[in-house]
Formats: sequence, C-alpha cells, structure tokens
Amino acid sequence: VVKENHLDPANLPADASSIEYTLVEILEKRQDLKLRINDIWVAIEIKGEILPSEEDGFSLPQLEINVGEMRYMGNDACNSYNGGIIELDDQTIRFGIAAGTRMMCMDMKIPDLFNASLPEVLTWEIQENKLQLFDADGNEVMLLKKID
Repeated sequence: VVKENHLDPANLPADASSIEYTLVEILEKRQDLKLRINDIWVAIEIKGEILPSEEDGFSLPQLEINVGEMRYMGNDACNSYNGGIIELDDQTIRFGIAAGTRMMCMDMKIPDLFNASLPEVLTWEIQENKLQLFDADGNEVMLLKKID
C-alpha cells in the first residue's frame, strides 16, 4: 500500500513533484521465477545424447540467457551466436532466429545438433542448477548445467 501526500507547490522547486509517495505496507513479496534462467549454461545432453566432457578436450555449447534484454547468446562449440527471446515466463521460453559467425570446425556434429534443437524448445525447468529444455510434447530437448 502506498500513501500519497500532496505538497504545497509554492514551497517546491519548479522541477520537483508536488506529490510525495510513502510505502505504508508490503502486501506480498514474490520472486520473479523467470529470473532463475538468467545465467550462463553449458550443454551436457542434447536429445538424449550425453556430450563428451570438456575435461576430455571437447568444446561444449554454451547458452547465456539475458532476461533483462530478452536476448540469448553463446557459442555452439564452434561458432558464436546471438538472438532474441520471443517469449519468456516462469515456464515458457521461445528462442528467435540467431545470427552467428560462420567458421567451419573439424567436427560439426555437436554444433549442428545444438543449433537444430534450440528452435524446438518451448518450456523450461530448473532443478539442482540444471536447466532442462523441453519441446511442445514435453520431451527433453536439452540438459544444461549452470557455469556462472
């Protein structure tokens, strides 16, 4: 609840507001659940395929989600990319088309799999610092772990 106090304009500078607002009572505090996805994630599984470990010298796709700017960016294990988020709430996420660099790496299997999977994503869930991305049928498309 906010209280309004109307002030005498004659006693105020020309650029000051003639209304003073005071917080009287907080009715409810709720966390914005979509902020939980705002982070940097690394893919560990795509479409049921467990990805090789970075410790074994493999580069893994990274996905950074910026909720404030409604953008996503990262590296698909070969090329850098960035794009807009079309829709985001505490359960739904839809990625827009991404722009990216066009390097040709020796093995494009993981980057191709990652890039083909992102447009299929419709919903998300986070458990134990792992981000699960699901398609419209509720099938897990990708599993990522928090790295930031």
